[in-house]
Amino acid sequence: MNGTCLLCDEKKELREGHVIPSFVYKWIKGTSGCGYLRFGETPNKRVQDGLKYYWLCDDCEGIFSNWEREFANNIFYPTVNGDVSKKRYADWLLKFCVSVSWRVLTLYLQESNLENFSNELKEKANRTHQVWKEFLLGKRPHPDTHEQHLLPFDVIDNHTLDNVPENINRYILRSVDTDAVAGERMAFIYSKLERFIIIGFIEMPNPRNWDGTKVHINHGSVGPNNYTLPVEFSDYFMGQASKAIEVQKKISNKQNMIIEKTFLKNIDTLAATETIRALSEDMRLAGKVMPSESDADE
Repeated sequence: MNGTCLLCDEKKELREGHVIPSFVYKWIKGTSGCGYLRFGETPNKRVQDGLKYYWLCDDCEGIFSNWEREFANNIFYPTVNGDVSKKRYADWLLKFCVSVSWRVLTLYLQESNLENFSNELKEKANRTHQVWKEFLLGKRPHPDTHEQHLLPFDVIDNHTLDNVPENINRYILRSVDTDAVAGERMAFIYSKLERFIIIGFIEMPNPRNWDGTKVHINHGSVGPNNYTLPVEFSDYFMGQASKAIEVQKKISNKQNMIIEKTFLKNIDTLAATETIRALSEDMRLAGKVMPSESDADE
């Protein structure tokens, strides 16, 4: 379709592109055991792909694709395939993170007009959207105060917290999630790409509360580190995982039967999937034991 590209503002033929990069969905589908996706808004509908819109021209989509390829090949795939070492990055990582935050903010501006934001924070969100856009176009050397923070996650082996949901490892290992978050003074865009969370700040009142997570302009590393996060973010994260439980409860009996039938059809390969690994880790964390194959036969 023809229209005005939301990034370069030129009238061109627009190309359908993802909000969250497609390689994330491909990984989840390929390691799921069923080959389908379900989303929180419509949990009873199986889909093959994530949200896509005709927002950008082919040239701008191509620019984003280059940064996505760098992140996927240098950080995402090595991590999900078991490489726990630190990964070095160059200037492409900040551009990738800003591109994701900009797309997710675009989505929430269009779909809800940030109805949960105060008028002051809405104004700041619109300014942030413009700043990120100018950075992506090379018109700014950095995104000003609207920093990008990247949090890598893996299985939670143990914890001493009281508010950890029963699905925490499934949420970490198997979910894609987005949100536009606003408090009294702080606001950010939340983009969860499987085991990676990108926080794009609209308003960041206490930068010292975030240590070890900032994506730098030219280079740095991602991986095991001592991260410092605000307690409020930990509570928010646990709340997002809890919401996933509520979504699961909305799946109808008919759809649950379809899921079970699909799993039984792929029973020989199911045990090696990431889906079962995530479930096993949650059961272990809760002190439960996965039923063995002989138990299932009985």
